[in-house]
Amino acid sequence: ISELRSLRRAADSIIENSLAPGTRRCYNNAVTKYKDFCRKYHAEDKYYFSAYYVEAYVTYLSQNGLGLSSIQSTLSALRFHCRSNDIHITFDTARLALLLKGIKRTQIPKLRATNAVKLSHLTRLMSAASTIFDYKTGVLVRAMFSMAFFGLLRPSEMALSTVSPNHRLLRSDVLLKQKSICIRFRSYKHSTKPVVVNIPRQDRLDICPWVQLNNYLCGLAHQGSDPLFGCTIAQANNWLQACISKSGIRTTLGLHSFRRGGATWYSSNGLPDSSLKALGRWSSNAYLVYVKPN
Repeated sequence: ISELRSLRRAADSIIENSLAPGTRRCYNNAVTKYKDFCRKYHAEDKYYFSAYYVEAYVTYLSQNGLGLSSIQSTLSALRFHCRSNDIHITFDTARLALLLKGIKRTQIPKLRATNAVKLSHLTRLMSAASTIFDYKTGVLVRAMFSMAFFGLLRPSEMALSTVSPNHRLLRSDVLLKQKSICIRFRSYKHSTKPVVVNIPRQDRLDICPWVQLNNYLCGLAHQGSDPLFGCTIAQANNWLQACISKSGIRTTLGLHSFRRGGATWYSSNGLPDSSLKALGRWSSNAYLVYVKPN
């Protein structure tokens, strides 16, 4: 019996590892949030994955602005949890299918920022940040924008993300060298293994990430465990949209646009593909999507 139990535990581990590490973390987080919802409404454990509570949760997510694709990802997480724990799935009903169809028809689709921040955009955004914010916020925003562009940062690395909070850069993760910024990513989207990259200084001081980050850090009493940029993704995006409005840029941009723009700029300036992949922490050829012109 003990040997069978050992094999069962081994099977559980293998099943758990059938997901990529990043997907597994997202799924676990989604299931935890769902269980918190069930506890809030005093559901008994045996009813957690019934159609009644799942439909209520899907409606709750929709009413709180979550997009259909994110809701479907949550349902995928619940299905995986049920299958891996021998829980009979009873919530995949015709009624749930109609609920998802109704959400698709009634939700206003969110604009996806697939455009790239160009160098000319970056210059105008940096200038706008100097005029519309107080000094402290302006220095932070300029440092963040410049680092996001030249460091190819993902939104979850520059600001706090509730989905992947462990990817956020801390003050201790960056080191200003003479000619570059050394960044140690403790983890990132597709890996839990640390990696170190170097962002080179730029000749133009108004957009140089080294200059902007140095200005930002000199004005703060940062501790090593403090976030590098003390804001949430929502706050960072609000700052970006304010700068876009002030600068008169007519292109739809989001926080991820810095990563695409930086990758395109590096590629057009002759950075070898292998170096670009290392800087952007791409393990596949997905980087090619980022360097295509708009």
